[in-house]
Amino acid sequence: MGAEHPLCRDELRELALAVGFHEVRSTRVRATPHGEALDRWLARGDHANLHWIPRGRDVRLDPRVRHPWARTAVVLGVHHHHRVPDDPGGRTGRVARYAWGR
Repeated sequence: MGAEHPLCRDELRELALAVGFHEVRSTRVRATPHGEALDRWLARGDHANLHWIPRGRDVRLDPRVRHPWARTAVVLGVHHHHRVPDDPGGRTGRVARYAWGR
């Protein structure tokens, strides 16, 4: 089960940039070398009330558990360093910088 119409890396990059992403990277899908760190983090309860995180442990350690056909992961990024808009009258509350973008 893969893409019905696979794109080459350059086509995918061009498409992602055209729709507004600033960063387009890819990496091989493999097991994380940091599994023990995740297990310690979970054992300490650092995930707090995010109870869904431990349920996905096996997939977090190796995405091929859920998607054995996957070979490459594409990671897209958007820059969030936006100029804060003018606020005549000081009526706007605090808004996270990423939310000032489009």
